[in-house]
Amino acid sequence: MRARQTYQLWHRIRRAVDGYAFGIVRLIGESYGRDTVQQAWQEFTSGAGGAFRGDDPHTELFFSWLFHRWSPTREKGIRLMDRSLFGVSPTRAYLNRSSPQLNPLLRRYLETCLVTSPGFYEVFNCEPHVGFRARDVMTGVECEVSEELASTSLNNGDIMFAHLVPLEGTTMLEAISPLSFPPVFKRHLSRLCRKKELVDPRAGGLRKLYFTLARPELSRSTARVN
Repeated sequence: MRARQTYQLWHRIRRAVDGYAFGIVRLIGESYGRDTVQQAWQEFTSGAGGAFRGDDPHTELFFSWLFHRWSPTREKGIRLMDRSLFGVSPTRAYLNRSSPQLNPLLRRYLETCLVTSPGFYEVFNCEPHVGFRARDVMTGVECEVSEELASTSLNNGDIMFAHLVPLEGTTMLEAISPLSFPPVFKRHLSRLCRKKELVDPRAGGLRKLYFTLARPELSRSTARVN
């Protein structure tokens, strides 16, 4: 019974949130400026990503970060079409302008996206097409994640870098990295995550750590394709 209720809840939330990105992308183009995506991509990858292309394996993770975590500042030399948006993330601007018209469930989802951040999680009790449990490597906090697609490619013990969003008694997968790490990384990550600069995930330390760990594997994957 509980599995069926969880499945129904997942679909109810998914119906409410699917497609929200189109509205935020449109707002970015109209109010932030055409160069926003490229400028944010350079910040997201710490300048190591080259020009952004829509087929990059990190596109999902990038757009989630762009919407919810990134905000333009004058210090970055960014030019905005709407100067009132300095210091305002696209998701916050979208909520400020469109909140009354939004599905209440979508509104709560986006509000929760703004106060949560990507992190490293250990995967266990993985059930394909249903979901899995995730344990935050830094805090040890566990949650039940409802997810159809990612649960088919993850294995118990994998370490994933993902943005998880708790809502309505379950946890949704907002975005996940294209790479996961084997269980042997857990001890190494736990030690690194205790460093002061990584304590606050909003500072971007965990994202930079992910790219540091992922870059060798990404390079090998590119070499195999070429």
